[in-house]
Amino acid sequence: MDRIRVQVPALLVLTAWVAILSPVWIGATVDSACAEQTKKQQSETSSTDGQGFKLIRMRDGWSKDGTTIHSLELVGPDGKKVFTYFTGFDSPQRASNELQLIVKTQTTILQRGNKFSNDGRKVGERILGIFQNPADPKKTIVRLIWTEDATLHEIRSESQEDVLAAEKLLKR
Repeated sequence: MDRIRVQVPALLVLTAWVAILSPVWIGATVDSACAEQTKKQQSETSSTDGQGFKLIRMRDGWSKDGTTIHSLELVGPDGKKVFTYFTGFDSPQRASNELQLIVKTQTTILQRGNKFSNDGRKVGERILGIFQNPADPKKTIVRLIWTEDATLHEIRSESQEDVLAAEKLLKR
């Protein structure tokens, strides 16, 4: 029997994304028949729930001050690239400060509100906005940015629909 071994970073949020997007179980040894069955189920789910995201690349890196940044590059159902970023700071205040710095660069805010935990506790702020595309200043991108305690999250794409669909997928 063929065996497949998959290793990924231990960050829970990334593991959740990869578990949704990957054709094999994370960190588990599975035979190829099981992997094919899981891939088939994922394909059926993607086509019926409208998500249809495909994982292209996972990256871990560091900012200038040494803060760890985790990112995923996806392709959305419409073929447009979607990027996600997760950055863990040392405090909720620092995450909030970073969010405010990003918001200053926006062109238009589409939505702004508080972020709540499942038990109703306020854990941060959520902003959906249109920003100038750093890769091509003549174009714009949609960015959904939110803080959740000491973590700053971001989803960005040219497609607002893809950004909102990726947010729903992340909430699973």
